[in-house]
Amino acid sequence: MTLIDWNDSTAVNREAEVLRTWQHGRPEPLNVALVYGGLSAEDRLYIAESPTEQMSVTALSESLIEIGATFKILDPCDPGFIRDLLTFDVALSNLHGPYGEDGRLQGLLDYLRKPFCGSGVAASAIAAGKILCKQSMEGLGVPTPAWQAWKESTAARWEGRPVMRRGPVRAEPYRCRSGLSPRGADPPRVRCAPAHSRAERVNERAGNRCLT
Repeated sequence: MTLIDWNDSTAVNREAEVLRTWQHGRPEPLNVALVYGGLSAEDRLYIAESPTEQMSVTALSESLIEIGATFKILDPCDPGFIRDLLTFDVALSNLHGPYGEDGRLQGLLDYLRKPFCGSGVAASAIAAGKILCKQSMEGLGVPTPAWQAWKESTAARWEGRPVMRRGPVRAEPYRCRSGLSPRGADPPRVRCAPAHSRAERVNERAGNRCLT
């Protein structure tokens, strides 16, 4: 696996050329299942509020066209989703939140012996589980902001004080990438959970950066 900084345009262009060269050497274009749809609350909100030209699925589609791949957008809510998956060479998931990032889709693809892009089952499940991810990082000795568990139906507190919308911490909603942070600190579209929704971790903030 080649890791590149997406801000490094030279590296990005170099790797894109490698893909184009590899693609031209194939007898047939790579056929990609671009998995995308409103399966999770996070994706439904994103689809409802984002202009089409700014959506990640639009950028991914353009990139696949650029390297010469053929593709089709598959909606996981479609009853024929699994049947259709089997007709493609590889799956590229653009799902967010539960089902898309937590190992469940990855497990399905693995079971179907269908190659896919991104992390595997275990890595996806660990990264999506707020508590499990923290415990794993601490066990590996990876520096991470201070945190504490927030039990459902109880008032979240930090160092003995109630957690408010403004303050030195952010609440992480259950199995969702977005957080309940001080107003103005996050992009406007990051609002997948209201202040009363279920959360399972309270996380110390690092300045204005939303580090988890």
